[in-house]
Amino acid sequence: MYLLQVYADEKYQILNIKSSTGGANNKIFTTETIYDYQLGLVYELTEEGNCSVSPMKLSAPSLVQDSSLGYDVFKLDLNRLLNFDLNYRYFGPALFDERNGIGTQAWQISQENAKVEEKTYPYVVTTQYFNRLTDITSGYNLIGTKINAYDTKYKLNASSSTEYFFYGHEISASESTRKFNVQNCYPDPASRKTIAIYFTCKG
Repeated sequence: MYLLQVYADEKYQILNIKSSTGGANNKIFTTETIYDYQLGLVYELTEEGNCSVSPMKLSAPSLVQDSSLGYDVFKLDLNRLLNFDLNYRYFGPALFDERNGIGTQAWQISQENAKVEEKTYPYVVTTQYFNRLTDITSGYNLIGTKINAYDTKYKLNASSSTEYFFYGHEISASESTRKFNVQNCYPDPASRKTIAIYFTCKG
């Protein structure tokens, strides 16, 4: 079993990825990783209370170079995170996992020599699945993404599927603080220090 929760805030340039995997005796192991794109830091928290801080690598999720700000400036891009930075073509009505497919439409793109999780494959097919919002409201709601990677003989080598919940939902300020809280994340808790700075004015 593998579960993935993603919380992203492009305005404040921060991303939280919480992953849960099933182990022996039905024990669930949870790891939480918070990426701060402004500071270039990665915080990794485990359910045992351990925490590590490390510099962000160029392989961080959805990290793109912001040429408008300079050559060495990078940022979090939600279009990249949701695989929207590609030129899709309408594929037609489709089924997505356990959903009944009513109102589900798919858009698809095929790429050559494309990367999937830092590994390059000869052919990669990305499919985006959308549901009609309602009969009254126009537009579609993103419900999932599937990525299939093939070798030169079109044999499936790798596959990933992401299901989205509450896409477009803006969380409250208090919930946002809780999702992105790293104040207790120190490699060595005993080394934590509080620094006070005082200013005085003359005249």
